[in-house]
Amino acid sequence: MPTNLAIDDTLIESARQVGHHATKRAAVTAALEEYIQRRRQQEILGLFGTIQFHQDYDYKGNRQIDQVQNEALSLSHEILMKMPENNENPDRHLCLVPGATAGH
Repeated sequence: MPTNLAIDDTLIESARQVGHHATKRAAVTAALEEYIQRRRQQEILGLFGTIQFHQDYDYKGNRQIDQVQNEALSLSHEILMKMPENNENPDRHLCLVPGATAGH
């Protein structure tokens, strides 16, 4: 949508040169994008001190736990998919705990 604005010629020419923009339009567009980004950053800065968090939270450790749990679920699903549908022994159960036996 075309918009006519009365902008100081020296100001826009300085912005064009400093930003290495080929046109006034490119300079104005870049300036508006930077203005919006800066305002959004200021909104985020306003959140500091308002969000509660635990300083001892170990996000890397939790990521590793999640990865191990996902791998275990994937493996158990793979094992279950390989089991015959008509099990000859209905008392036989799949046990995924190493060293443990079903029914004990």
